[in-house]
Amino acid sequence: MERKLAAIFSADVQGYSRLMGEDEEGTIRTLTTYREVITTLIQQHRGRVVDSPGDNLLAEFASAVDAVQGALVIQRELRAKNAELPDNRKMEYRIGINVGDVVVEGERIYGDGVNIAARLESLAEGGSLCLSGTVYDQIENKLALTYVYLGEQTVKNIKTPVRVYRVKTESEPSSPTVNASGIEEPDTCATPFSPAMQTGQQAGVASIRLPGYIRWLPWQLRLHWQGALALFATVAAILSVTYLSKALFARNSATLSSGVASSSFQDQQIALSSGTTPVLPRPGRHRSFETTLSQDQQGMPIMDKVGRRVGI
Repeated sequence: MERKLAAIFSADVQGYSRLMGEDEEGTIRTLTTYREVITTLIQQHRGRVVDSPGDNLLAEFASAVDAVQGALVIQRELRAKNAELPDNRKMEYRIGINVGDVVVEGERIYGDGVNIAARLESLAEGGSLCLSGTVYDQIENKLALTYVYLGEQTVKNIKTPVRVYRVKTESEPSSPTVNASGIEEPDTCATPFSPAMQTGQQAGVASIRLPGYIRWLPWQLRLHWQGALALFATVAAILSVTYLSKALFARNSATLSSGVASSSFQDQQIALSSGTTPVLPRPGRHRSFETTLSQDQQGMPIMDKVGRRVGI
């Protein structure tokens, strides 16, 4: 038998039985229209529709990049068409993509590669797509997408657990990815001390599926508060240093400009004015180079700061 490696695309409609139960004819018309759209877009991305029984559709691509790009375009086009329908009549496809070895028999393909794609489809939500680890390894550095790692999943009839990634689409609210250490990281987060961080293409542990705004809001607020507190602490430190520097500068300036005399010089002036002999200080005790002149009303000689006569 012929074998080959291929990117397998598997899709089905979420809630198909409910739609058929409520309105069979309307559901069939919508299904036919959407299937034509999907088939056209698959061909435009160099793929081939293998089979399309009921609400299922199986296709193959030679490239994982083509398969994922085609799936994203399909979801975008179907989202636009669903916007024209009432909420209870919207038809959302789930898509799973796997790269694996398949057995070729005529126009059909078989094997675990096909089975894994079908299991991935069942793990996806309506309007989204899930990828196997083999697909992720092929496209992680080629397509600028955001991925959420769902962990290793045990799927029916497959012995080895399968790594599963969900691709975030345009309609989904922002929610954090999970890295290898199990720490959630926001898709875009900026603090006063770090630029915006773009995440995605991360591998790690399985994340709990909660609404995006519930998972995102507390982490974002915590990051912003941490950044704000750090900013306030830095500003306070800068202001404290500035205030102390200005205070010290002002005190030194006042001391230099006033030419403060020592207590010994003040005692000498009092002694001269009272007619007693002043006690001269020891040399080297005064460092001021400014000479202070004083003369009393009775013509006493002019003295400098150390008590020496300097003449009239």
